[in-house]
Amino acid sequence: KSEADGKVWKVSLAFPLAKIVPDGIKPGQKLYANFYRSTPLPGKHMAWSPTFGTTFHLPSRMGELSLE
Repeated sequence: KSEADGKVWKVSLAFPLAKIVPDGIKPGQKLYANFYRSTPLPGKHMAWSPTFGTTFHLPSRMGELSLE
């Protein structure tokens, strides 16, 4: 779902946890992820939890999600 009001652009996404975490995940457990938005300009990316590296694939720098 995408919403914009002139000042803010909000995007809501839903992913089935069974596809992301094949062994399952329960409330209280943690999940690590990162979300990037790229632009047409080389090297210009916006991230929820930047890796500050040359690749997006740095699990040690991914953001932590706690499930309730």
